[in-house]
Amino acid sequence: MAAQIDKVAAHLASHADPSLNAIGLRLAAATAALQNAIDWMVKTSADTPRTAYAGSVPYLKLWGVVAGGWQMGRAAKVAADKLAKGEGDAAFMRAKLATARFYAENLLPLADAYAQSAVSGSASVLALGADQF
Repeated sequence: MAAQIDKVAAHLASHADPSLNAIGLRLAAATAALQNAIDWMVKTSADTPRTAYAGSVPYLKLWGVVAGGWQMGRAAKVAADKLAKGEGDAAFMRAKLATARFYAENLLPLADAYAQSAVSGSASVLALGADQF
């Protein structure tokens, strides 16, 4: 699935439309963070499952943010295509592009934070014993 997201990101990032380009660049960065976390999660879950489990919540949040950006990017591409062809409700299509860019610029940057938390935050999660909660 990450490869599919990366394919959409690359397509958008190479687009001449400035909004699609910006969305694609942000989505590509978020997908890179996701892939890093996937690689870590696969290795860590095999070696030390508790450590992987400790990073699971930010890992799932990372997936949610990136998958949301993927769908927003796909919708933005459809909207841009419809605008270029003069199809559909132009105001709605422009709004779709604006909301997708907002998501890319304001929510996709969270992917880096979630990836870092998933990969590097496990030690602090495991620092306390169950009896300390």
